[in-house]
Amino acid sequence: MDDLNDSDEVVDAASAPNTAGLHMHKLSIVSYGHANGPLEPSPSEDVEQLTFSVRDIKNPPVKLRKKHTGLTSRLRKEVFAEEAARTRLDEMAEAVESKMAEMSRVNVEAKSPDQQSSQSPPVSTLFVGIMCEEGKHRSVAFAEELARKIKPWDVWAISVEHRDLGIPPLNTEDQDSEKGKPPSKAIHKSKKQREQDKKRVKNMLEVIVNKGLAGRDASIGTPEAN
Repeated sequence: MDDLNDSDEVVDAASAPNTAGLHMHKLSIVSYGHANGPLEPSPSEDVEQLTFSVRDIKNPPVKLRKKHTGLTSRLRKEVFAEEAARTRLDEMAEAVESKMAEMSRVNVEAKSPDQQSSQSPPVSTLFVGIMCEEGKHRSVAFAEELARKIKPWDVWAISVEHRDLGIPPLNTEDQDSEKGKPPSKAIHKSKKQREQDKKRVKNMLEVIVNKGLAGRDASIGTPEAN
């Protein structure tokens, strides 16, 4: 995805605040799945948070999702083949860079010349959550590409984390794209069970009928007592 990884967009130097000599900021990008619960940033840090949902973005084919996660270029190319996905990524990057500029500017304004020798304030974090259904494909792909697309300043450190990659998939596989469609395995098992039940009932009826016929024949052949 050369067009995504090597974007020509740059942050306007005039709009970027002069942050030389100031403490570091952290941009923490985290992918996660809606099915596995909400995302909770660390309460011990000075945190600003942005959250994006990509559950409405088209999912790659099931066969591809079974073999790949959003960490692979093969799946990311499939996700961003859709114009809606590329547009959403651009919108995310714009929002994140705007927030980064705001946080840096506030820090510059808060640090007056007579505070230069004083102790630096705690590291502040911009926490960006990206959510899909299970946190393994679309959200991971967006988190990886967003980190590549952002053009940080020297005082910013970027990290990417995928919270739910190690969590086993739900029983209803790829629930966000297969809503209302039960697993085919469950359908096959249920049908087989019904066939077995029908066969058992049929056998029971045959036994009952045969016993009834045998009893009737026996009564006909028995002479009446005088």
